[in-house]
Amino acid sequence: MPELIPDKVLKNAKNILFFTHCAIGDFTYLGPYFKKVAETYPHLKVDLWADEIRRTYKFWRWKYIKRYVLHDWLHSCSFFNKIYTETYTWGLFKKTFKEVQADKHSIIVSLYYLRSRRYSKYARRMNPKAFLAGFKSKHGNNYHWLDAQLPYRLDKKPFTWHITDLYDEQFKKMFDIELTQQEKLSALCIPKEWKDYGKQVLSSWKAATPAAGPTVFINTFAKDEK
Repeated sequence: MPELIPDKVLKNAKNILFFTHCAIGDFTYLGPYFKKVAETYPHLKVDLWADEIRRTYKFWRWKYIKRYVLHDWLHSCSFFNKIYTETYTWGLFKKTFKEVQADKHSIIVSLYYLRSRRYSKYARRMNPKAFLAGFKSKHGNNYHWLDAQLPYRLDKKPFTWHITDLYDEQFKKMFDIELTQQEKLSALCIPKEWKDYGKQVLSSWKAATPAAGPTVFINTFAKDEK
């Protein structure tokens, strides 16, 4: 039985919204959990708010953030019912917000670690009657508008656990689901045009810098120790 979201709520719900900033790295690990929720609760329409945190009033920047490759990939994932992506300007944010309010989600899960207070309040305004799960403050402060509070971190030493270990605990407590190691592999549904483009770029790199051995990609911007 789920610990955080009552079984009765899950059974009677019509739709669920995952409210989050979703960069490529985030979705690489989160995607399989969204997919598992859709498979476990087939009566639920699973929607996703993929927020653009670079949102700005500066119109000259809009053309650079309007098109995000991840959005193409997200729309190729069959386990989502609806994806809200037009949030890169404050005008579009307000328009999309009203669209979400009209959809009246039964359950909303806010997955914002940073600015958890602000975004959980946004989530509550999306549907005051929804069952709302989200993070309490990293300082331990509780938010009274949440119906369930997600664990912010694991009680383990830093760098001894992976982000999927935290997702395991969060989604187990919310939905009583567990993923095998195979299921945790990326759920990204990359369109063929992007795969072909990636192969072309990789081939050009290899031609320019021939070297023996496998190709290794390193994320130099990740927060973990290298």
